[in-house]
Amino acid sequence: MFWWPDLVLGLQSVTEATIPITKPERLAKEDSLSASQRALFDEQADSWVQARWSNKAPMMFSDFWANSLLELVDGRHRGMKVLDNMCGAGDMLRTLVRHFQQVYAADLNEKLVRAIPAAVRQRVGIQVADTRYLPFKDESFDVVFVRGGLHHIFNDLSGALEEIHRVIRPGGQFICSEPRSDSLLIRTARAALYNWSTKVHAGEEHPFFQQELVATLERHGFAVELALPFGYLAYTLIGFPNILPCLFAPLGNEFVIRLLLRFDRISSKVPLWRNLATAVNLRARRR
Repeated sequence: MFWWPDLVLGLQSVTEATIPITKPERLAKEDSLSASQRALFDEQADSWVQARWSNKAPMMFSDFWANSLLELVDGRHRGMKVLDNMCGAGDMLRTLVRHFQQVYAADLNEKLVRAIPAAVRQRVGIQVADTRYLPFKDESFDVVFVRGGLHHIFNDLSGALEEIHRVIRPGGQFICSEPRSDSLLIRTARAALYNWSTKVHAGEEHPFFQQELVATLERHGFAVELALPFGYLAYTLIGFPNILPCLFAPLGNEFVIRLLLRFDRISSKVPLWRNLATAVNLRARRR
């Protein structure tokens, strides 16, 4: 495994030994937010990893989602230093290591970090860390990615965004994808999911209205340049097999999977229909 010590504040990268939780002295003890998030994903880590890494459909969707974010990076080149923040089990990292030479990752949950495939882990500098207390120097990265993480930390979104802003160089980019609540249909379906599923709970996440997320980013020193709708049938049917296994089960055929991905790509471009997106992909520039 390789890593870049000029960016990390005297910390060691992930090994097979115990991975310490990285946080600065100002966080004297784990607070209730980080404790609840760690407990939530500890509980779901095994089913999350099993569902996502052992099936063709979610892996194909994950690559599709990652590539949709990669396309947002302005002036992309292999020499960029990038961070996959709130990386989970490394879904996004599989794509990033193919396109960038210097890739870092951080996540609060040690069980998920350990599940990152060894072939990916060896090419990434990984830290177990709270997103509000990242163990990297100021202005370290050209691009920071967050895929579906901010809505889990809505109770201290300001703390997370301030820290993300700190580690991006001036003029650098913040690329994120978050669930979107603009459509009444989507809000109703999500409320039904909260009532039905034992995997997701309304009190543990906060899907955003698009303008709400844009305004929040602007208040924290970012200039939002792009906000694109994302996520339709493929997002719902094959994006989250650990949450909706009954929908995922019949969709193992690669031809069907590709049709669903194609449908989602086209849907984001169709007037009116595009407003039914379940998520939004954004590019923001650090001012």
